Amino acid sequence: MKLKVTFCLIMLVICFSVKAQNLVPNPSFEVYDTCPDDFAQIYKASRWFQPTQGTPDYFHNCTINSLLSTPNNIAGYQHPKTGSAYAGLSTFFNSPYNYENYREYIEIRLIEPLESGYKYCVEFNVSLCDSANYATDDIGAYLSIDSIVSDTFINFSYIPQIINNQGNYITDKLNWTLISGEYFANGGEKYITIGNFNNDANTDKIYVLSGSNDYLSDGYYYIDDISVILCDTTDGILDNYSHNNMQIFIHSDGIITVNLQNISDSFISIYNIIGQLILSTKINEKNLSINFNNQANGAYILMVKSQEKVITRNFILNK
Repeated sequence: MKLKVTFCLIMLVICFSVKAQNLVPNPSFEVYDTCPDDFAQIYKASRWFQPTQGTPDYFHNCTINSLLSTPNNIAGYQHPKTGSAYAGLSTFFNSPYNYENYREYIEIRLIEPLESGYKYCVEFNVSLCDSANYATDDIGAYLSIDSIVSDTFINFSYIPQIINNQGNYITDKLNWTLISGEYFANGGEKYITIGNFNNDANTDKIYVLSGSNDYLSDGYYYIDDISVILCDTTDGILDNYSHNNMQIFIHSDGIITVNLQNISDSFISIYNIIGQLILSTKINEKNLSINFNNQANGAYILMVKSQEKVITRNFILNK
């Protein structure tokens, strides 16, 4: 019986670790269905797709087409931020032809939906290609419950929750520039889409010196290392539970607070990763505070038992 309980506790910690992982399933485009052999093949990077008629590209050193390889390709020379691959997309397009508001986006379904009320750290890296003669500050990421798609090539009108700082024109062609932000989830968001969501009239751009190849000259960027990871809340709460007459708060400083309306026959217990009982006490007050900061860093399981229910929360102490 003890072995069974220990196994269950370990599985709970494993589940918590999965929850804290990067929710983007192929974050650096390393995994591919087949190697790219032509332009506009982002769909060959496993699970990524183009949501509009705009044509983002897939670069990987597995290709036999030197125009789509890394680090050297038709757009310029850039080592991947991680591994052997990256994506490429146009943020705007200056053309004498009828390509007003032309945009390219990349989109992917997350490993699991975001949870309501939690804060997520969202990051991705961009680098302006050598052949570009314009740079912009209008690159962002949009998180959505449903996939956003369009049968045109014009810009989406959505407002991205993660956006590059306005006025910070991304002109660096030698290094990768990190775009990051924090997002409080409404709950159920399952997709992330990256690109420029402004139309031509509202897209800020500046001229930069281009390389010798001007094939992709207008605001074309490489994209790599995308992540959506659960992060701490601004008030220092690592995890919380609130339902009816019970509230549980696990703070980043090791303080645990439990609020109960009915404390009769209520207990709190904390176990370590191998199922050993670290702390157990009867709840004698409606607002109980426990200082757990004197324990060693590691994964723990908190169990609160009341007359109404048993609640289990998982947390990692990292002082």
